[in-house]
Amino acid sequence: MIIPNAIFILGVVLAGLYLKFTGNPTSWLRSILKTLPVALFALAAIVYQGPVWLILALVFSAIGDLALSRPSTKWFLTGMIAFAAAHMGMFSPGL
Repeated sequence: MIIPNAIFILGVVLAGLYLKFTGNPTSWLRSILKTLPVALFALAAIVYQGPVWLILALVFSAIGDLALSRPSTKWFLTGMIAFAAAHMGMFSPGL
């Protein structure tokens, strides 16, 4: 269980690190730092064999974080769709 715990802790550390970048201009580094924590939480959920609905919600949330961190209407709409999908998964625990 050390590996899943390490994945989760790394996600928490990266989320804290991202706070230092929130005032910076848009960049791929900032987008990656924004996306990685939730992506790592999804990976931890996979390793812990979490419910499919939780894993999908975290994956779509990571996609939403990436998309909303990029500058354009296309990225914004992609992010909104991803977050909508993530929230729909929360209401489908039968998956």
